[in-house]
Amino acid sequence: MKITSYVLSAKDCKAIGKYITDHQTLRELDLTKTGLTTSNAKEIADGLMRAKKVEILRLRDNPGLDAQQIIYNLAFSPIIKLIDLTNNEQGSSWTSTVEALFKLLKISGTIETLLVGNTKIGAGLSQDFFLSLGASKTMKHLNIDMPVSETSGSSTVTALAKACAMNAYNGGQLRSLSMKRMMPNQHFASFIAAFWISEQDHENAYGDPNAAAKMKKDQLERQLNFKLDHLDLGFSNLATSAFKLKHYTAQKNPSWPHLIKFFAEAGVGNLQLNKGTSFGRSMELWTTCLGENPLGPCKKLQILNLSKNQIGIEGAKMFASALEHNKTIQFLDLSENELQVYGTTLLCEALKKNSVVKGLNLFKNFIDVDGSRAVREMLKVNKTLEWLDLGHNRIRMKGLEAIAEGINDAGNSNLKSLGLRMNFLADDGIQKFFDEVVFTNISKLENIYIKHNNVTQGKCQ
Repeated sequence: MKITSYVLSAKDCKAIGKYITDHQTLRELDLTKTGLTTSNAKEIADGLMRAKKVEILRLRDNPGLDAQQIIYNLAFSPIIKLIDLTNNEQGSSWTSTVEALFKLLKISGTIETLLVGNTKIGAGLSQDFFLSLGASKTMKHLNIDMPVSETSGSSTVTALAKACAMNAYNGGQLRSLSMKRMMPNQHFASFIAAFWISEQDHENAYGDPNAAAKMKKDQLERQLNFKLDHLDLGFSNLATSAFKLKHYTAQKNPSWPHLIKFFAEAGVGNLQLNKGTSFGRSMELWTTCLGENPLGPCKKLQILNLSKNQIGIEGAKMFASALEHNKTIQFLDLSENELQVYGTTLLCEALKKNSVVKGLNLFKNFIDVDGSRAVREMLKVNKTLEWLDLGHNRIRMKGLEAIAEGINDAGNSNLKSLGLRMNFLADDGIQKFFDEVVFTNISKLENIYIKHNNVTQGKCQ
């Protein structure tokens, strides 16, 4: 059943509750943006307690709804897999809902996806919730993005990291975590460090604290337990303490930061760090992790989003060196990072030697004509890049001609998609590009995005 973008009356909700009760084979209920409130949803909650086949429940965009009773009733559902409460509870208490959630996690043997982003739930996660998450054998995807108006404490983010580590230790399936806007100032390092747990930590959490107190040697040694494939820390404070590589390399047995160990020992496949406050000040640490990591090459990372991080020219110098040596990143988003001509040139030089990156987003970096010439020289050499976004970069006729030369001179360029929107291109420049590049057998271009240029509508795609 799907009813969305329609304000339900109390009578409507009663009818839906009865329908759920009468139709025991109902598998999905979607009541997105229907004006549900705690009072008028009671009939629906009662119906869900009797529904034994519901697998998917979507109640997102109902800010007046306290879903505590609904979630509690779903604990009796033998096959519930997905619950979506995104954008709910903006003005209501979250305490009872958190309690219902941890009980559901504890009881349910099927729940795989829990979406509670942009609610107050993330600020009120309890120790019971973390223990249930760590013990869950079925949970795969968790979204607890914070709303703009809310904040979380350092204890919350470290407890969340530890819960994910416990989930990995216990053989759980948690692979995706989204926690936008959750990281408080200067606690990112503590968050990463919390993924290291010992047998004693596990015994304290899930066993006998008295037995844990008697453990010795190897049982006290903390090991990295991390199985997440997707981690979204966007709009969070990623500042760390000052890091200078030369300070560590000068030591005989340096105690390396956990972040460096993390990328060398495990890493994550998809890392979203867009708009990470103070990220630029931590650039040397990050580039050491991703480039010539002293503890071993970066593992697993294939998708990296660094959009809107104010990397600038100085940051580009360090990142270009890392990109030159990195062997895993395939899709890289550096949009809106104030790279300008010099930063773009440095990155293009690195991409001449990099044979892994397939997708690159340089949207809104003010590369202008000289940056376009640097792209030209890179395209002549690079045979791996398939997707490139150069939108909003003050590219004019001369810049587009340089890009065309790079594609044509490459001979066997693999570039298939090119973003050119929001530049200063006109009909004659676009037509020339199509004639000399697209309408020939030289390039493999399949998609070109040229909207919001000075072209007539008939030429826009």
